[in-house]
Amino acid sequence: MRSGIALCCIVSIAIVGCAKRGEDAEKGADAQGSTKIEAEAKPGSSAAAAPAKVSLPEPRIGGTVAVVGDATVEVVVHRAGLVEARVYDASGADLSSQAKLGITASTRSGGREAISLAFAPAHACLEGNASAGVELASGPLDLALELAGKKAEARLDLAVALEPPRFGGHVVALGDHAAELVTKGDAFHAFVFDASGNAVTNADLDLKLHAETRSAAGLELKWDPPSASYVVRAGADLSAKPIFVTLTQSRKTMVAGLASLRAALELTAERAASLNANAAAKVAADATVKAPAVGAKVAVEAPRVAADAAAKGGASAKAAAGAAAAAKVQITPPKIQVRAPTVDIDVKKSVSAGTKAGGSAKASAGFGIGTK
Repeated sequence: MRSGIALCCIVSIAIVGCAKRGEDAEKGADAQGSTKIEAEAKPGSSAAAAPAKVSLPEPRIGGTVAVVGDATVEVVVHRAGLVEARVYDASGADLSSQAKLGITASTRSGGREAISLAFAPAHACLEGNASAGVELASGPLDLALELAGKKAEARLDLAVALEPPRFGGHVVALGDHAAELVTKGDAFHAFVFDASGNAVTNADLDLKLHAETRSAAGLELKWDPPSASYVVRAGADLSAKPIFVTLTQSRKTMVAGLASLRAALELTAERAASLNANAAAKVAADATVKAPAVGAKVAVEAPRVAADAAAKGGASAKAAAGAAAAAKVQITPPKIQVRAPTVDIDVKKSVSAGTKAGGSAKASAGFGIGTK
């Protein structure tokens, strides 16, 4: 009897042990699966679209972050045609100066524009421009990266084309939205736009401001009807610190980030000044080209008017027309008025007879002849 009980206990212990080992094995497999999900991001995924467990580098220049091969790329698309990018390795180190990047973006005309980016030391990022006159649009973005001898490609389903600032701030990509960030003292404003550049006036967006790091506790931005923006009192000037704005929709969090809003504003002002200078130079060049053509037209036409008047006005007018024709190269005034000579007659004095029909008039001492 006792031996039977002992045998039952041994069997029970063995069953429990097997069940526990099976349970542990399942947990181990789940753990490995979770680790793999966290370590691997789908190529072309962005901070807005990536699964919650995927941890992409925080954006530093206000762009969208995507996985391309073994690296991550932060890319900023401006509607005016400028494209900026930075390239990071798995540890977050900036490798932009060692990378070659090409992108193909959507255009406002409905086409696709291929742009090659080169490293710009002054701005510590890769930069490239669309062809003259081409405006970029929000849409799919293809990326082709060459780094350390390796080539990789990826596609972003949506890259928002950023409009120029409207309120004196700096515009950043925020998932499938954009936001212009403005600071006034300790007040922080976020003007939100959709992918087409239209202002968003929804008062129920879940927006938060994070200082220093995205993981820091966020301050809720609340809708402010007078300014048509989301506002929060930060309690301090954050313009020189890293800042992040998060927008949560349908359990998905989209992130916009800048290493320094002040530095971003200075770069925006620099680019605006450069654009204005280029526009002014173009206007000046156009004016210089057109001016000689106007002057040449006046010089050619003026002598002809004088000659016509001379044919009707007699010998004195002919002499004047001849002088003008001889000096036509030197005529520079923009407008020349030539009047035919008129004859003033002093009615108190007599005129000697002798004028024949069809002949020229002969003036005696009693005539006063002049031009008006």
